[in-house]
Parts: sequence; structure tokens; C-alpha cells
Amino acid sequence: MTSFPKIIYSLLLLFLVSCTTTEAPVIDGWKQSNAQSSDYRVQRGDTVYSIAWAFNTDYKQLVKANNLHEPYDLKPGEMLKMAGGGNAFPGSADGSSAKIAKQSRMNSQAKNKPHILPGKNMNRETTIRADEPSALPAETVYTPPTTPTGKWQWPTKGKVVRKFAPASGSKGIDISGTFAQPIIATAAGKVVYTGASLPGYGNLVIVKHNDNILSAYAFNKSIAVKEGQAVQAGQTIAQMGKNDAGKALLHFEIRKDGKPVNPMQYLQKN
Repeated sequence: MTSFPKIIYSLLLLFLVSCTTTEAPVIDGWKQSNAQSSDYRVQRGDTVYSIAWAFNTDYKQLVKANNLHEPYDLKPGEMLKMAGGGNAFPGSADGSSAKIAKQSRMNSQAKNKPHILPGKNMNRETTIRADEPSALPAETVYTPPTTPTGKWQWPTKGKVVRKFAPASGSKGIDISGTFAQPIIATAAGKVVYTGASLPGYGNLVIVKHNDNILSAYAFNKSIAVKEGQAVQAGQTIAQMGKNDAGKALLHFEIRKDGKPVNPMQYLQKN
């Protein structure tokens, strides 16, 4: 009789250990299956692009539904109408109008305080400061081709340890590397989001390349750019951090018209 509780305890301990050692995937942690409202209340740190990214939709739909105009300034507490009125954003997991969970902006210092990082264009050393103007004018946004070309630079050095498989929850690729190694912009564009308000992405940078294509760089240790800043291909934008499982890697995504596409089709062949 005394051995039975010990067996139960051992099984429970084994289960807990296995859970803590499993690599945590990028998840849609902001979606609420019971959400019924067609409105979203803006949280501190939100941008039009981060909200659209969280709802897995095209930011232009959010802009159109709310008659927004550039630079799309949002205020905390402001109510945004979801695209289609009472209908869910296209791509929501449950067909309802999902809400983004309230999250504090854990790296507000990354946005408001300059970071000096050793930049790399993979071949030469540079120095990038978040409070310095970039080499491109702020209004200049690179326009990549709408079809994959295989000419984009790799966002960092390392091995692809998780491939693009949206059906299983992988909306991009994971590249393993060394903690704090440089993360670069794969193509020129403008930074449209920096922060940590999207659960499952850690410190995140989103770069807009044109009206249709955006790229995202997740799990950063620190961020070296600020929202509204123009960046060049190869410019250091962050340092590699660790995912929720404590593994040093970069989660990298490309989205076209709000939908994930395979980054391998855009990146240079190694």
C-alpha cells in the first residue's frame, strides 16, 4: 500500500520534467477562443502592424476598417473596429473575433534608450545606434519583388533547426546560434514595431519592406533600432536572445498581405 503513492509521485515528477525540457514553440497566445467582441482596445506599445500581426491578417484591413491615416498613431485605450464589423479577422483560429491579451511592454527601455551594438554586414564591422538616423531617408522604403527571388540576406548566421510548417504552428524558421550574436535586416525597409507585447515572440522587431511584405525577428536579447527608423539590408537591428525554452535562436518570419510565407524562398542559397 505504501508503494502506490510513490509510483504516482514518480510518474508525476517524470511528467513535469518532460514538460520543462520541451522546446516551447511560437504560439498564438493572444487569441481567446471565447472572445465575442468585434472591437479591440489598444494597449500600451501596440502599433497597427503588431495588432494585425497578432490577428494573422493584413494591416491594410485594419487601416481601412478604422479609416486610419499614416503614421497610424494609436493611443492606449482607443477602441479599434475589427475588419468586417462583427466578423472575425480572416485567419483567426476559431472563426470568432479574437482579442490580444494585455501585456506589459517588457523592453520599453529598448525603444526609449539608445543601444550600441557591434553591427555586421556579415563582412564588415559597423556601429549602429538607435538614436542615430539611418543611412536611408525615413520616407524611403525598399520595394522587393512580390515573388520570391532567393536574394535576401540571411538574418543571422546559424543552422535552421525548425522549418516553415504553418500547419503545425511554425509560421517561419528557427535559426540556432550564439547568445548575443548580431541579427540583421534581410532587406531594406522601415521598422514598424519593436517590443514584447506579442506573447510567444519575446523581444520582437517587425520591418516593413513594401505595402505587402513584412519580416519579423523574434526572441532578441536587445534591440538596436526604433520604430519609424529606415534600415538597410545587412544593418544590425538586434542581438540574438533565447526562446522560452532557454535556447539561443532567432525565429524569423516573412508575411505577404498578412499571411505567412516560406522564408527559404526569399533567402539566398547557402
